[in-house]
Amino acid sequence: MPNVESYDDLVLHIAFARLKGNNFSLGTQILDKVGDERRFFGMSEAELQKTMNARSPILDDDYRRALLERALRQARHADKINVDFIYYSDSRFPRRLANCADAPLGLFIAGDTDLNASHIISVVGTRRATSYGISSASKFVSELASMVPNLVVVSGLAYGIDVAAHRAALDSGIPTVAVSAVPLDRIYPETHRPVAVKMIQNGGAVLTEYDFESHTNPSLFLARNRIVAGMCDCLLVMESDRKGGSMTTASLANSYDREVFALPGRITDPYSRGCNKLISTNGAHILTEPCDLAEYLGWAHSNVPQQKQFPLDLTDEQLCIVRYLDANADSLPVQIASAVSMSLADVQDALFQLELMGCVASTPAGGYSASH
Repeated sequence: MPNVESYDDLVLHIAFARLKGNNFSLGTQILDKVGDERRFFGMSEAELQKTMNARSPILDDDYRRALLERALRQARHADKINVDFIYYSDSRFPRRLANCADAPLGLFIAGDTDLNASHIISVVGTRRATSYGISSASKFVSELASMVPNLVVVSGLAYGIDVAAHRAALDSGIPTVAVSAVPLDRIYPETHRPVAVKMIQNGGAVLTEYDFESHTNPSLFLARNRIVAGMCDCLLVMESDRKGGSMTTASLANSYDREVFALPGRITDPYSRGCNKLISTNGAHILTEPCDLAEYLGWAHSNVPQQKQFPLDLTDEQLCIVRYLDANADSLPVQIASAVSMSLADVQDALFQLELMGCVASTPAGGYSASH
């Protein structure tokens, strides 16, 4: 293997995130056994096989060497075009997404948006949207923007419902994020480049898991739907036939325990059939008025934040963890460890004690939040 000391952490993170078949579940399992990314790329294939007690093409010396070389090219190109890479241990990484087992370990991002804003909705629907779907998407985004503080709108920049949601967010003066299925030195569809540029200029972002040498493939558009579903608190399906990407995204959102809402339509309208099916099979709540959605989610009223009081007998380390979780709900132990500069083992021990004390609570997805 090459001298990994010559590579900085950014290159190692990009390379590790790009391991074939890698995701949050597999990646954290590897790191639990190996220790860190530098050791993973610095060990020989034989050493890795012994440590992992497994054989796999991703442990091959030449394969890992090629990954590092490719990652170095990506880091240089990203810097050249003002694109950032956020790794799963970075506090900027969307913590809602980090709680999904199949989430990517890193994202390339253009723009500067709080991906952990207190309220995030994803809006999806058919590319062949009707005037009913487009006007409804615009109405829900604009009215929610006026009643819900710190709202971010996520979609996929596609024709139809996606771009209608982005435009409505821009018109309402709130950040909107596009999850792209192509590298960030390209925009798809190209006709939406002005929208993407305006999004970035107005506090939004365009992000993707794919590096600059990735080739466009239809399967990538389906794969990106898990990011759209995983980043949000709730998913709004505005128009869809019985099959399609929006129905896949709704299924993913349900599997991630997200709230799913669907816009009802006439039974004779092809692009309402999917929404009506979701509603009739309890795969989604019926979407009628923005205020009803906000009320259901508990977003209807903005409360003035108050200074939270913590037990006086907490250690400095425990207090640091609780304060971090108070601002970053549903965080995983590895994210906490990175944010508070503690070892993973020490964080896990502290979380156990804090949970017994009632200061933190574990979440179904394996994360932790401060108790309220």
